[in-house]
Amino acid sequence: MRKSWSPWLGLIAALIATGCETQHSQLASSTAPALEDAASAVDSATAEAGAEFDGHSRGRRDFYPLTIGNHWRYARTFQVCVQAAGSDDCVPFFASAATRDIVQECETTVDGRPYVVESLTDTDSAGASSRRGSNLLRQDRSGLYRWDGLLQSPPCGPSAAELSARVDREAAAAVEQLARDTRRSMTRQAAWGAVQFKRERVDELVHGRGWSRPGGVLPGEISSLRYPLRRGATWVIRDAPRFTATVIALEHLRVGNRHLAAWLISVESELFGPDDVVRVRYSPSGFAGLETDLRATATDADGNPIETVISRELERLTWFELARRRD
Repeated sequence: MRKSWSPWLGLIAALIATGCETQHSQLASSTAPALEDAASAVDSATAEAGAEFDGHSRGRRDFYPLTIGNHWRYARTFQVCVQAAGSDDCVPFFASAATRDIVQECETTVDGRPYVVESLTDTDSAGASSRRGSNLLRQDRSGLYRWDGLLQSPPCGPSAAELSARVDREAAAAVEQLARDTRRSMTRQAAWGAVQFKRERVDELVHGRGWSRPGGVLPGEISSLRYPLRRGATWVIRDAPRFTATVIALEHLRVGNRHLAAWLISVESELFGPDDVVRVRYSPSGFAGLETDLRATATDADGNPIETVISRELERLTWFELARRRD
């Protein structure tokens, strides 16, 4: 059983309380059972109808909303701690909180296929904003697909120059904090490098690679979702490096005064260790959240474990507005 990380419980609880509260479908809230059951019935019926997601010809709405003007907002937390070998305590080294906005801004065509382009903007606790990337999404009756290649000139969203100048300030700050203990600076930074590599691959998988980032995986598309979505459904997201997804449960989310049903999906990878956890949530109202727990062990010169560097991120949907669909 994984130990709790008490130094951050207050921060995480406060941020989540302002956004969404999660319950598994079998533990629906007794305060609003009719509303939640109705949301579950509508959203799960839409999800289960994956074989008929060609909404334009069959009169069904698509599972995932792709319309210019759609806007989602998320509360994000990022924490890093270090757990000594044999200890149950994880000593906190770094924590940050931010807001993320995702907006579907325009459409573009790549290799003859139409995509909706959505931009991502992060705002830190001091109010400083940075446009961190763009996503290209396409959907048909078989699934939701994300462009995984590289483009030089975005039709909207952050420019190539903005993205090339972007720095992962959270990661840089975490490295600085971890390096302050000079006795273990090198081993900790090596472990952090392994954690950060996994963080970057997960971020690319969930939020896109940007427009001009060099290197990386094979070009083409990755399968963010494959329809129909049901408990136990599984698919390959990307072949190299290999990522797979498995639907765990249908959850009830409360976002402000709205009640949504969302699929909880576990992401596995050949890059992950046995204790790494990545989970995402998708609903007919859009991407509903991300949670990660990624780890790497620092060792001494003989290969003996010294400590484990742990990175935890939470991304929770707190507000959204969907534009009217143009059919």
